[in-house]
Amino acid sequence: MKDPPNKILKRATIAEEYRAKTLLKGPKRSSQINYGVLNASGEYVLRVDSDMTADVNVVKKYLELCKEGADAVVLPVLPRPSTCNNFWVNCRVLEQKMLIDDMINVAPRFIRRNVFLAVRGYDERIVAWEDYDPHNRSLNSGYKVALLQDSALPDSIPAWLLKIRFKRAKWIAGFYLFAPNPFSKESPYKGKRLLTGLLYCLSQIPVYWLAKKYADMVWVTNESDRWRFIDNRKLMPDRVIAVRGGVDTKTPVLIPEPK
Repeated sequence: MKDPPNKILKRATIAEEYRAKTLLKGPKRSSQINYGVLNASGEYVLRVDSDMTADVNVVKKYLELCKEGADAVVLPVLPRPSTCNNFWVNCRVLEQKMLIDDMINVAPRFIRRNVFLAVRGYDERIVAWEDYDPHNRSLNSGYKVALLQDSALPDSIPAWLLKIRFKRAKWIAGFYLFAPNPFSKESPYKGKRLLTGLLYCLSQIPVYWLAKKYADMVWVTNESDRWRFIDNRKLMPDRVIAVRGGVDTKTPVLIPEPK
């Protein structure tokens, strides 16, 4: 979608206040971003769309991951319900939270400029979901793409409290990948990030326990994680579902109401 001239002028004015260069290019995002990267001189590229705001410390976190060997970094883009709380915003929040820990249906927002150019940037023939394409080409070319983790602990606590308060409520928990053992050889948490990995791993323990004990159904993303939740006393095999590539909206309806 092409922004009106008044919005473009306003952004250019703000950019000039910070001595930033403003470039105009069309017609779509892919060609605009490619043009901007070609005219950039920095070592890294950060894509922040016009409907987004970057958290204060996010660039620092990006750089830390790149200094440890990452060529690009994925970060879940979550809407802020506090600014606009409606049905569609909540749908968008749910969608993005489902992609946390997903390294396929996502795209890096922060990438080394030389890597972006090496994979030929965005395909200008694609006008929607174009950011998935260079992400997959980066992975296929052997570049390291890191994920800036986000814990789901705050989401599980309200769900558990509601389940305790309202006995007839159904809690469907989404558990998207277990945090790796920070002390294993395969763990991405090395050196200075060891403490981060340890805390992230520990934060999942109460989430796992609450979901396994109180959830009426659990959605996971693979078969091995599915068997970690199955418990014949509470969660039967038909209550733990491996969701691949989408959201199963039909199975939850089949759950019988609590007696």
